[in-house]
Amino acid sequence: MKRLLVGLLLVGAVGCGTPPGPGPPPAVTDGMKAEVELRKGNDLVERGDLENAIICFSEAIKLDPDLTMAYINRGTCYIYQGKFDQARDDCTRVIELDPTNSVAYSYRAGVYDELGEYDKSIADYTMAIELEPTNADAYSKRAETYEVTGEYDRAIADHTRVIELDPTDAWAYYDRGETHEMKGDKEKAAADFARAKELGL
Repeated sequence: MKRLLVGLLLVGAVGCGTPPGPGPPPAVTDGMKAEVELRKGNDLVERGDLENAIICFSEAIKLDPDLTMAYINRGTCYIYQGKFDQARDDCTRVIELDPTNSVAYSYRAGVYDELGEYDKSIADYTMAIELEPTNADAYSKRAETYEVTGEYDRAIADHTRVIELDPTDAWAYYDRGETHEMKGDKEKAAADFARAKELGL
């Protein structure tokens, strides 16, 4: 069952440091200005103002082209607006800047799903899992993509891995049950649905 594509990553605020001592204040750098724009964009997202949030994230990127979180948060806004090409490009830029960023791979995989490019989606979810082997969400979403491509055994294996990571995840049992049902195994499907119910779903 398809659920929410992504969650917003509203992080990147400037931390508090030691108050400055006597003397002139430190110079305000472009990097510091970029962090301020990032925080402003995050606040706007929380208020549901995606258009102005995108403006702030874009300004942060202009000030600091290496600020990966600004790309991720702007890309997330694009996803919610259905602007998948722009979202893909922002995720790709993050990966270029930081090839170990599992979030960017997961988000871009979700975008590829929306674009119907399932082979690319599976490749990106797989990379996200290689970078973060306990990423249950990546396993779950890759399973959903396998279901779309008719690779039910692989989908079941991914749902099972989610259950291994968290045996109390009722949705994982329900989703695996749906995959068993797609495959025509009603007995296993019923067992998973029953377990999901026991867990409160």
